[in-house]
Amino acid sequence: MSAAVLMPAAPDLSAPADAVADAGWSAAVGALVDAGVTEVFGLPDDDMRAQSALDCVGLRLHRAVRQSSAVHMAAGHAALTGIVGACVIGRGPAVAAAVPGLFEAFEAGRPVVVLASGTAASRRGTGAFQDAPTLEMVSAVTKHASRLADPADAARAVAAAVELAASAPAGPVYLELPDPEPAAAESLPHAQAVPPAVRTDLDGLADVLAESHRPLLMLGSGARACDGGQLIRLADDLGAGVVVTASGRGCFPEDHPSFLGVAGLYLMPQAAEVARRADVVLVLGSRLEETALEGMPTGPDTRWVQANLAPEHLVTRLGGVTVVADAAAVAARRPVSRADTAWARDLAAARSAAFSAAHGDVGSRTAQVLAHLSDALPAGTVTVHENGLHDIWSYSFPHLQLPPAGRTLALSEQTTLGGSVAAAAGAARAGAPLTVCLAGDTALSTFLPDLHDVLDQPLPLLYVVFDDGGMGWLDREARAAGLTSDFLGEPHLLRRLGGAHVVSADDPRLSGRAVALAVERALGGRPTLLWVPVEPSDIAPQLRGEEEA
Repeated sequence: MSAAVLMPAAPDLSAPADAVADAGWSAAVGALVDAGVTEVFGLPDDDMRAQSALDCVGLRLHRAVRQSSAVHMAAGHAALTGIVGACVIGRGPAVAAAVPGLFEAFEAGRPVVVLASGTAASRRGTGAFQDAPTLEMVSAVTKHASRLADPADAARAVAAAVELAASAPAGPVYLELPDPEPAAAESLPHAQAVPPAVRTDLDGLADVLAESHRPLLMLGSGARACDGGQLIRLADDLGAGVVVTASGRGCFPEDHPSFLGVAGLYLMPQAAEVARRADVVLVLGSRLEETALEGMPTGPDTRWVQANLAPEHLVTRLGGVTVVADAAAVAARRPVSRADTAWARDLAAARSAAFSAAHGDVGSRTAQVLAHLSDALPAGTVTVHENGLHDIWSYSFPHLQLPPAGRTLALSEQTTLGGSVAAAAGAARAGAPLTVCLAGDTALSTFLPDLHDVLDQPLPLLYVVFDDGGMGWLDREARAAGLTSDFLGEPHLLRRLGGAHVVSADDPRLSGRAVALAVERALGGRPTLLWVPVEPSDIAPQLRGEEEA
């Protein structure tokens, strides 16, 4: 027997909003209001289109850090009110995180409609940020899962989803609203008219590099198949500047004079400027996801040479030469280029300028802590990185410099919130002298049910927690969209945790001493949290550049 859908008074549709949602989300939220929905649960996508649409009609989004919790909340509300529960969530990892809640709602027969953001149709399957097979994820735990093909159909699709969720047997329905198609200037990197054939020999690769005057070497996680000496010889033979992806960091020594930093989004502006002048980019062992390509030279004046053991991970739209080969085989070939001393001087100048800029960030508490941490980390340290607003600083070289033989663990392009916080607890049992996780307070909060047990174990584990009192990234995006933000409060993690496991770095004058103490404790097998309260404005130079643009 289907539950009756009650129709309470709708909220005030004249509520003002400074930002305007796109037509699809506006129509979708309007259809929820027409169905009698007064409470919405979830967490909006970074682009704030959903949040803007909700604000426009005066619907409050009751936030949940865990999307599965949001589904449970909506299901509980539906069970007691008879009104279909409503959830709004982001894309990719947000959808994956909602699956446990959907499973329970499906088995319990709770009428819930989940509206999710999604990747634009033209960008699905291209390595776009947080692109994922979302319909496949949720189809087994929903009555129906679909993706909106035309924003003009949004109101009809949501009305149909509400009706289906409430009809017997009741259950959850998932509807994805893809991003608008990007304008030509914002679309994919330069593509060749005819994508190059994928090769298995290295001759074409060597031939292209032999003509290069300004080579750049990009190393992904697949480059770990080489020993450090091989990659150093390769860079020296080519006279190339060197960048690594977030997951490839640690495979190349950061004190090498040609090392520029972490590619794409995370590259310091001074290093990015010289990287964009490269005429050939040799990529070893990387999928070249969106963040790795951001700001890189993807136009027709730069040839890309890619080697990867997995042909499906070669990005043929970039043109150039694509080779199915192991990174070690390329390094053993020892290709050469025509790079001269002028290119070497340009690389050295860019590296020097990046160091000068980093030393100038004296007003940033985050930068201060990272500088002290760079000095304190012993050889062989493993750093584990979250991807929030302030912990992005930890991707920025030379703000954080890995010690000799240092390794990194970074989140994938999905950037699953809290994934690295949990991963660090496992990594700390792998035999490294020290494991350091750099995370925000919200990411750490996802691990709180398990954290106390971890802290009681004899592990060489240090959590460096940048606490801005909430969700700094969403706060930044909301304000950029002209919305009133309540994503942040006062930094409070210290009050929630307390105890002997916490070292406070709240006094900038004593931050060096605090870092040294925290590292000493962790090296002694006492898991430690270094608490670093930060201001919302304390963001990395790479993101400052976005705001100034």
